[in-house]
Amino acid sequence: MSNFKQKSGIVELMRFLFAVVIVIYHFLRKLKIAHALGDVSYKFFNSGYIGVEFFFLLSGLLMAASISRQIQSTGPSRQLGTDTLQFVGKKYMRIFPYHVMAFVPLLIIRIVGKRIFDPVKLLAYIGKSIPSFFLIQKFGWSWKSVKVNGAEWYLSAMFIGMLVLYPLCRRYYDLFTRLIGPFGGLALLGLLYHKFGTFVGQERWFEFTMTCVLRAMAEMGIGCGLYEFSRSLSTWTVSEKQASRLTALEYFCFFCGLLYSALNIPSKYEIVAIGVMSVGLVLAFSGLTHDTRFNTDWAYRLGSYSMPMYLAQLIGIFSVVYFFDFLPYKAKVLLTAILVALATALVKRGGDRLLERSQAHVR
Repeated sequence: MSNFKQKSGIVELMRFLFAVVIVIYHFLRKLKIAHALGDVSYKFFNSGYIGVEFFFLLSGLLMAASISRQIQSTGPSRQLGTDTLQFVGKKYMRIFPYHVMAFVPLLIIRIVGKRIFDPVKLLAYIGKSIPSFFLIQKFGWSWKSVKVNGAEWYLSAMFIGMLVLYPLCRRYYDLFTRLIGPFGGLALLGLLYHKFGTFVGQERWFEFTMTCVLRAMAEMGIGCGLYEFSRSLSTWTVSEKQASRLTALEYFCFFCGLLYSALNIPSKYEIVAIGVMSVGLVLAFSGLTHDTRFNTDWAYRLGSYSMPMYLAQLIGIFSVVYFFDFLPYKAKVLLTAILVALATALVKRGGDRLLERSQAHVR
């Protein structure tokens, strides 16, 4: 009998917490708080980018889970290209309303903040932002001088990665989830580390694609392997004592992931952080632990705010950068927190409404 969980409250909570970590990471850099706090910002949240690794791993795991259910329901795909476009398209359309709600006001903030009022320059700026609007910038169609919502590189890389990985996983599920995905992912991460000394870097071009796309593919491939491992683990029978130990290990792994993000740890340990978070995800979905206390409405609700917060963060941050840079750093911190919270709420509410309308139109 399988104990595998399709949804996990603790994972939803971790989605929210890692989104907060990423906001703090960007906040410290964009507002240049390091100059005001001395060395503090270099010691805390200097590795906050690791939250993106958590999201890539989770995306791969959930993609494999979806493919597994599809195979059990309909068998092998007879229209692999169509099935791939339908899967990626559905995910794209679920995220796009929230993206629009964050992109448009941020575009206005950028234009006003940069004082781009000349008609020719304004049209050029808007024109160069079109690839970012459609989240295709990481195909290589982007301009370094035009970044509307720089945080959205993650979505662009994720969608490109899915277009490549989904058909492979759908066609060769067992081979991909047990060998190609996890071990190929580790090889890609090793390549990035050997070449650049880190997985981080959204603007590097390497051979035939951007390094952030390779990063996304590698970690989503590992995530596919995590799903199959977790599903296999869910068939085990464990005692109460063993379940308690596994629960403690799960909590410890997620805590270590958060702790890594909050400190200034050398990039050579990025792979260790990915490994620790991977163990936490496997245990969270295995159904063998006592983490059901997190399967509550508040945990799922917090999780639903992770994407809107990720998309809305730069609205608050750049509002302060462009229009309130004269304030002392404590006031900047408070004002940024307030504006990010307000922007998150507005993006969530507006995105929910746009999504409901688009779904009603499709029906």
